[in-house]
Amino acid sequence: MKKAFLTVISIVLMLCMTVLSASALNKAKEDFEGAAPGTDPLMLDTVFDYFEYITATPDSAVEIVNEDFGNMLKITGFSDFRTMGYIEGEYVFSVDVYTPEADPGRRCNIFVRGEVPGALSKLNPPNANSMNVFNYYEWDWYNENGGADGKSEIGGTGVFVNLGDLDIKLVVKKYAEDGLTVASDVALLDYPESMADEDMPLEKPVNVKYTDDGKEIKVYINNNLLARIALSEDSVSYDSDETGNLYYKSAVAYDANGSELFTTENTRIRYENSQIAMATRAGTMYVDNISFTIGTGAIAASEGGEEPVTEAPTEKATEAPQTEAPTEKVTEAPQTEAPHTEEQKTEEQKTEAAKPETKAEDKTDPVKEPGKKNNTTLIIVIIAAVVIVAALVFIFIPKKKK
Repeated sequence: MKKAFLTVISIVLMLCMTVLSASALNKAKEDFEGAAPGTDPLMLDTVFDYFEYITATPDSAVEIVNEDFGNMLKITGFSDFRTMGYIEGEYVFSVDVYTPEADPGRRCNIFVRGEVPGALSKLNPPNANSMNVFNYYEWDWYNENGGADGKSEIGGTGVFVNLGDLDIKLVVKKYAEDGLTVASDVALLDYPESMADEDMPLEKPVNVKYTDDGKEIKVYINNNLLARIALSEDSVSYDSDETGNLYYKSAVAYDANGSELFTTENTRIRYENSQIAMATRAGTMYVDNISFTIGTGAIAASEGGEEPVTEAPTEKATEAPQTEAPTEKVTEAPQTEAPHTEEQKTEEQKTEAAKPETKAEDKTDPVKEPGKKNNTTLIIVIIAAVVIVAALVFIFIPKKKK
């Protein structure tokens, strides 16, 4: 009898785990077609649920427009369009990107595994002794402050790509003891051979896709592997940051053929989770068909594996605490200019129904907020409970003798 009971329980648990794993993927997509040009992007459900944006100058903007390729999100000037907080666990992120003008300054960039700006800040003498808080659009001023172990680039954390006219820049942010402690390792890669000569220079949107399982980041261009970045198992934090935030100790970048591009020691690739951002620095970028798939099995599903069926997305980016507005000066590196007022569209500004503001004392640690409950999970639990009760009744209530 006891053996029968244990068998029933084991079967029920296995069924529950199977169904739960099959319902673990959460998905979101936005193509901007449902909105009139000029609509605030935050009025769209997917954007509201996942994103915020900041603009740092009066002529910077994040807006919905209708131009050559239908409705798209236009990001221009000194602007970040980024997840409100962090994506937890395995995910696939995909976006169509169009840069209508030549971008010799490499000013339009797509980041993953970044960190919510604000916790790390450094005094920047070459920029009129202003505080640099390393927004994604901001120059890191590494070489300009005497740094000699890497290159200056935009942003402060993460991995990003930039689509140039004839090649693609791959950048890994890293820690350095000199400069402002934020530096970059860089490689230039050719576009996939499948992109015909008539596609170059770019005259139409290009799809950029990242897959990230916490062990390896892969970058795809029009579904062609561009590069992969192997991440170390161990993490590191940097005392001079005074944040306690964790980063991957090292990362190795490879091209699509498996040839090593560079090894980065002491990275600034966020260890625990990932903020995603699209940023322009005095440039213009159009984005469309932004999509997420989040959860165990997301990568396999994106590569043609069996895709679990789910309801509307139930897992949001982990809400990050709001920090004070940056006090840095927005500059064309290495030039300086007058400070600008930064406007930030954060969660509490979206609607009256937005979440309450996070307390300032929590600003260095992400506030983990679970997404909405999945009704499928509740149903599974109820069914499992019914089956277990039925099994108990069947096994332990003695049968009447005839």
